[in-house]
Amino acid sequence: GMPGSGKTTTIVGLVRLLAKLGQSVLLVAYTNSAVDTILLKLQKEGQDFLRLGRKERVRAELLSNTSEEVARRCSTPTMLSDCYNSYLVVGSTCLGVDHAAIVNRQFDWCVLDEASQALLPSVLSSLLLAKRFI
Repeated sequence: GMPGSGKTTTIVGLVRLLAKLGQSVLLVAYTNSAVDTILLKLQKEGQDFLRLGRKERVRAELLSNTSEEVARRCSTPTMLSDCYNSYLVVGSTCLGVDHAAIVNRQFDWCVLDEASQALLPSVLSSLLLAKRFI
């Protein structure tokens, strides 16, 4: 769609609805910027999420939601695993989904933003982590 046509707003609404229904969502995009844009809007709506990726690449407003910051609050591997799995919404770049937080997790949905920018091989690992994808 054209810029400003509401694609990101639609994704935010969809992710919020799925989370309210108890469905887990892996939100991915090819760029950190695209992931962060959606997560910032989700944050403004009060949606809890986990942001995977190097914190140097994440917008400052989202740092408290990064896996590194979440890990600081956990004292045992079991506590860390439980904490990571408690998030219904997880955001990452397509290439960042090999993170230990989700490598053994099966999501209900994978939402891929800006799909035309991503090459198919970079997207496959994300899609395989979910039962359904958009």
